[in-house]
Amino acid sequence: MVIISSIINKQLERNDSIKKAARELLIQEEEKIHRVYLTKLLADVIGLHYKYFKNKEFDTFEQYLNGYKSFLLVESRKEQIKLYREVDDLLLNNHSLFFAHYMVDKPIFCVSVEDPS
Repeated sequence: MVIISSIINKQLERNDSIKKAARELLIQEEEKIHRVYLTKLLADVIGLHYKYFKNKEFDTFEQYLNGYKSFLLVESRKEQIKLYREVDDLLLNNHSLFFAHYMVDKPIFCVSVEDPS
């Protein structure tokens, strides 16, 4: 009976470690999905602002990001810059705009690549 109990305990421990690894993978994949959608959301919101106001009254990238802080926690400056560049890429691809600078703490200034005429 002791041998069976030992085997069952080892199996349960193995199952717990598998569940823990699966939970960690799940969290990583969820964070990746959130980042993709946050990037698109920020690019679309900034593109919409530009459509109606051009570069007037733009907030800083940090302020836009703080508006969606509960969506994805972006703590480090390095992560902010990375997200800023990802948003810049989407702005270019989806809205024919790009950021004129990479200063997340300065008001956004977009440049249109479309012919103004």
